[in-house]
Amino acid sequence: MQDLIDRVNKIRARNNYSQNELALKIDRSPAVINQFLQGKYKGNKEDVAARIREFVETEEARFNARFKAPSFVETESTKEAAKLIDFARKYRTICVLTADSGMGKSTILKEYRAGRTDTILIEVTSGFTPRALMKALLTELKPDASKSASTAELMKECISGLNATPRLILVDEAELLPYQALEALRRLYDMVETGVVLAGLPRLTDNLVGADGEHVQLYSRIAQYLDLNGEFKRQCFDAIAVRMMPEAESDDVRNLLYYCAGNNVRRLLNIVRGVYDMCDRLNIPVGIGAVKKYTDKLMNSSKRKNKSSVH
Repeated sequence: MQDLIDRVNKIRARNNYSQNELALKIDRSPAVINQFLQGKYKGNKEDVAARIREFVETEEARFNARFKAPSFVETESTKEAAKLIDFARKYRTICVLTADSGMGKSTILKEYRAGRTDTILIEVTSGFTPRALMKALLTELKPDASKSASTAELMKECISGLNATPRLILVDEAELLPYQALEALRRLYDMVETGVVLAGLPRLTDNLVGADGEHVQLYSRIAQYLDLNGEFKRQCFDAIAVRMMPEAESDDVRNLLYYCAGNNVRRLLNIVRGVYDMCDRLNIPVGIGAVKKYTDKLMNSSKRKNKSSVH
């Protein structure tokens, strides 16, 4: 049992996990975790030990794996996206960023948000109504405020919060917002003139314009628009590929990765992770042979698709 406690404490120290965070990960209370780690727990020790052991084994396997999730890679395309976001923040206007799935929109927004205290990131999900949007925004602005009021009252609270402390609002997967939610956001913008960046799939532009261009109140407020697809060049892909897989310094490896992944960063990540995992399991070096072996099963589907449209 002490060996298990030592292993979990090592993981906690390495990842800076608190006892509360560990408790959430194994679905037990912080008090139980505290007592168990001190060797004083009198309850069902077998249950807690089993949960902690599963957590430890998963964390150790991830840590010992050759593949490591890469940090943010700055490329010419991410620089252009940052310029767009900076413009929205500086001039308190609405800007739009679109790209195909897997091009790194969410990563760009999260990276921008991580470096600032005056920025809010709203991650939209399916069925996001105007009320859900205002509740999500109010949660960021006033965590302790009541969220049970009407949509109109929630908006008033959001306006009050933004007037008191101006923020930049980043909205990820904005193509999922229905017209009514986009209108609510537009009205909020009119009331406080706060910076807003809407990021999503290319169909977001259709949602903003309308089938017959009827959404004039929406699209007339958009100050800048950036299509990330047009900004993502081969050199952007190469920079990310080498950061993910140092072996991609080889032209052969890098070209094969591009052939299989196209301009899709998410697909590249899945391929690189799969190659490293296969090499770990088979105890073989990472190189062109390993990449070919892993990507053979991907080739047929890749060949039939335009590289820039692989999702």
